[in-house]
Amino acid sequence: MRKFPKGELNREITCPVCNEKYPKNAMLLIESGSERETMHFTCEKCKISSLFFISENNIGMMGVGVLTDMSKNEVENFFQKEAISADGVLEVHKFLKNI
Repeated sequence: MRKFPKGELNREITCPVCNEKYPKNAMLLIESGSERETMHFTCEKCKISSLFFISENNIGMMGVGVLTDMSKNEVENFFQKEAISADGVLEVHKFLKNI
């Protein structure tokens, strides 16, 4: 995947609530891989936070943004956690079924 320089991303992504351009220091790169990048932004003007997911495939690039109430610290902590396994989901299901 094409890696975007931080300054280039900030020219392209604006706050979905107030349409303000994000300053260079507003972006937190959470994950960066060969097929996708995940970023967190907080708007300085309206204080709304967003998560952006940018992925690339053989057709082109696609971006999706979602509003969040998570702070940068919370997002970093959340994305560093180990994924829930299928066995873990089944265990919770069995537990809840027997309540």
